[in-house]
Amino acid sequence: MEKDAQQILEVVLFLKEHAEKMERNMEGMATKEDLNEGLNSLRSEFKTDINRLEKHILGHQNRMGAIDKSLDDEVFARRDLENRVRTVLPSLPQAAL
Repeated sequence: MEKDAQQILEVVLFLKEHAEKMERNMEGMATKEDLNEGLNSLRSEFKTDINRLEKHILGHQNRMGAIDKSLDDEVFARRDLENRVRTVLPSLPQAAL
């Protein structure tokens, strides 16, 4: 009986030591809550960066649209210029295209 009790005690001590080692190893490990918090932080930063990038792209699109409109206005003004000059000088030769 004493031998059985000694073996049981050895097993209990081994399990206790093993549990203590696992606790020490797990102290530095991240928990599920830590990982979720980090992931949420990354998502927030990513959304902020994407919004900033979308605004930047939209600004460039607006500038390109303004340039395009300016070019269209210039083409229209040049076409109209020829018509206005012809009203004053009807004998002017045709412009070479």
